[in-house]
Amino acid sequence: MSESEGKRADKIGAYAEQGNVYIDTLVVEQSEERATLKGIPQNVPLRGATKFVGRDDDLKTIHEQLQRRDRVVTFAIAGMSGVGKTELAIQYAVQYAQEFPGGICWLNAKETDLVGKIFSFVRLCLHQTILSKFDNKPLTLDQQFELCLQDWKPNGAVLMVLDDVSEATDFQSVVQKLPSRFRVLLTTQVRQLDASFFELPLDILAPEKALELLTELMGQDRIQSEQAVAQQLCAGLGYLPLGLELVGRYVAAKPFLSLAEMQERLNIQHEAIAQRPQNYVMTGQRSVTAAFELSWEELNDKAQEMGRFLSLFAADAIPWSLVKWVTEAFEWTTEEMEAARTALYHRSLLQKVDQTSFRLHPLIQEFLAFKLAHSEQADQVRATFAEALIAVAREIPLVLAVGNAEWCEQVISHLEAIAQTQIQYLSNEDLLTLTGSLGRFYKKQALYDSAEFWYTKCLKVLSNRAGDDHPINTISLVRLVNLQVVLQK
Repeated sequence: MSESEGKRADKIGAYAEQGNVYIDTLVVEQSEERATLKGIPQNVPLRGATKFVGRDDDLKTIHEQLQRRDRVVTFAIAGMSGVGKTELAIQYAVQYAQEFPGGICWLNAKETDLVGKIFSFVRLCLHQTILSKFDNKPLTLDQQFELCLQDWKPNGAVLMVLDDVSEATDFQSVVQKLPSRFRVLLTTQVRQLDASFFELPLDILAPEKALELLTELMGQDRIQSEQAVAQQLCAGLGYLPLGLELVGRYVAAKPFLSLAEMQERLNIQHEAIAQRPQNYVMTGQRSVTAAFELSWEELNDKAQEMGRFLSLFAADAIPWSLVKWVTEAFEWTTEEMEAARTALYHRSLLQKVDQTSFRLHPLIQEFLAFKLAHSEQADQVRATFAEALIAVAREIPLVLAVGNAEWCEQVISHLEAIAQTQIQYLSNEDLLTLTGSLGRFYKKQALYDSAEFWYTKCLKVLSNRAGDDHPINTISLVRLVNLQVVLQK
């Protein structure tokens, strides 16, 4: 390794370590879950903070339907956002982990490159190499995937979870290639996504289960003293677990707040939301949005600012090393960053994945994006955010060594999100840097189709901006030519 590469690796390691700073204030006991998962290769996003009630029968239903051994079984958990689909999938993976000695591979279905994410799981969790050549001849992506599945170790059933599926076509080409020992569990807002799938329509909680969840969060004494109001709260929140958790934690943090006062605060927020113009209202239920607003008002300026820019990340686990990069671009101190993320976490606006990363519930991400869109500083925030992630892109190493491969795997989806949604904030030079890093990352893993996609996208954008004959297009053309040379070897 050269001196410059060594410094780059040290910098990546330093930023990765930042994810652990101040983590003791956020740690939630997960010993039981981790004990259940012990010995199973997995990347399940344990959350720990969510109370889980009212779904025992659903867990049994999922397991019964996934028992067939003669073919790949696909089971869909379908329901509206906020009803607890992802949490149910997590609980199933945790409680039945030992049924899947071949591993539990958790995938975000919004990713455009599911095969690449499966390869990442194989490399990082199974510690296996993805073959890119056979008899000195390059393998196609389909051939690599086929060999990967054939060589999958350890033996035994494998659970593949696809979270937040929109269209069956998004993943069918992958599922059709899976061996019969694979079981596929997916979450989706679309009912009857495919007639060949087993489906569990996940509804809101029953009133008594909603009250049980609120009791778990607030404490038995507070519920008993105002049980009628507690029942009204549950009904007003539509019996949605997400809304109940937000309100429950809000009240739990305020020992002198009565449930009647909480109900009044929600009513005030609800009326304010109802008076907004149509284009100023989220798609979620107004009662849940009111709960978001109450939590939002509890935040100081820095925590609100962090919430707004967190909405720009991809719908994936967010490493705190990336948040550190962004807050430095905003010229925050480490203490300000730590205080802001702690405030968001304690108000259940963040969900902890592990010691170094968090994620946003889709409804919360929509809420935070809504707050950013209606902020006077929206353009400045987006531009600074894009600038920070371009700096991250420059750190993608020329060589993916063991020490930096995992970090690169964690950040790549967020770099892709910038290239897809914030491209207007990138200069031509920044676009070349970003797509060059993305293409290099995939090229090093022999994922040539993905590398070609980003090189081609860059060429198209720059041609539209500067014209087909502009010299700046030369770099993208050279990248594409070099890629073809690799494929012909």
